[in-house]
This record gives sequence, C-alpha cells and structure tokens, in this order.
Amino acid sequence: MKVIVVGATGLIGKEVVKALSSKHEVITVGHKNGDIRVDITSKSSIEDLFKRVGAFDALVSTAGSAATTSANARTFSVPRPIGFLL
Repeated sequence: MKVIVVGATGLIGKEVVKALSSKHEVITVGHKNGDIRVDITSKSSIEDLFKRVGAFDALVSTAGSAATTSANARTFSVPRPIGFLL
C-alpha cells in the first residue's frame, strides 16, 4: 500500500513510519523535513501535496504542535491496534 504519513518527522510520526515502512511504501510529510514538505494550515500547500503524491491508499496524520524539552520528553512506541495497516 502507498501510505502518506503527515507529521512523519515528529516524535509519534517517526514511530508510525518505522512500523509501516517494512510492508508499505511510505511517503513522509513534514513542515520542515520529509519526502514532501507541507504547511497544513495552507489549502494550496495541501492541494499541492495531493497533486505531487498522486493516487494513494491511506493517510495517517500525526501532525501537531507541542513543546518538548528534556524535562518533559516522552518515549512513544506504536501499539498494535494499527495492525490493520501492518
């Protein structure tokens, strides 16, 4: 399956990409890094994303904004409930 992961370079997104990459074609999308960069607050940027990617099977969004410091950093792993894509 061709899967777009928006927020792929973030804390949770990285784990989602790891979990999906072994069995799927993953397109990583981020604001500053990734296969494709996108501004999720801009309609034209999102439209451009879909034009560039073309047909796809699934989209996972882990995009968000959060302040993380060494004092409040957390380690996440993706639980099995997303197994329908794995």
